Amino acid sequence: MKTIVKHWYIIKVLDPKDESLLGQLLWGIVVNDERNRFNYGDYVSSSVIKEINLELKLVVTNSNSEYVIQGEGNEFSVYFSEVKLLDKGFSPEQILQVRQSEVNNKKKH
Repeated sequence: MKTIVKHWYIIKVLDPKDESLLGQLLWGIVVNDERNRFNYGDYVSSSVIKEINLELKLVVTNSNSEYVIQGEGNEFSVYFSEVKLLDKGFSPEQILQVRQSEVNNKKKH
C-alpha cells in the first residue's frame, strides 16, 4: 500500500558540526493514501529513506512505507535540529523564512 505525494522534496538531514549527511527524508503533499493515514492535501514528513528509485518514482523508508512521487521534486538540506519543524508541518519554504528571520534578528542585536 502506497502513499502518493506531489510537491515533494528529498530532505537531506545534516550534522551541524561538520555538515555530514545523517540521512534523508521525504516531505510532500498527499494526493492519495491507500492506508488512510493521511487526507488529500495533508503534508507528510517520512521516516528515514532507505531507497529512492527515480525511474519508478518510488521512495521506500526504513519503516517500509512506500511513497509514489508525482511530478518534479526538489532537494532541500536541513540541520538535524530543523527536522522537528518538518514534523510540525513546516514546508521547506517556511523553514527558509524561519532561517531568514533568525538572521535578521541577529543583525538587530
